[in-house]
Amino acid sequence: MTEEQRNAIELREKFYDAISLNKLGWINIDRFYPEIAERARLELRNKLKNLDLRVFINDPATNTVVSVFPTAQNRELYSENIPVNKALVVLAFGHDGEDFYAFKKPVEIENDEELNMDLEKIDPEDIEKYF
Repeated sequence: MTEEQRNAIELREKFYDAISLNKLGWINIDRFYPEIAERARLELRNKLKNLDLRVFINDPATNTVVSVFPTAQNRELYSENIPVNKALVVLAFGHDGEDFYAFKKPVEIENDEELNMDLEKIDPEDIEKYF
């Protein structure tokens, strides 16, 4: 392994250590709320191809977080049923081998909604501003 490859691996590990889920809140606690809560589908689209991407929906009011995974049919589409009229935050972090990307956006939906995640290239040292 070359020095450059070792540095890239070290940087990726540092990046993903920085976004460890415990910084976002309690993990998958009842998927936010009891099943009686009214929900709507939030579809999150990623336009950047070939990203190793992690997507989360955070509820700051209860300090909970849900990991969101791509659909089986489309690796660029992430989907989750979330409580309606609840202030949540969508967070996404990814890399393509060399460059790192992040996205953060508050959301509150009443009906099914689609959101394009416009990930921006970031310096891994700046990851803390997303928490």
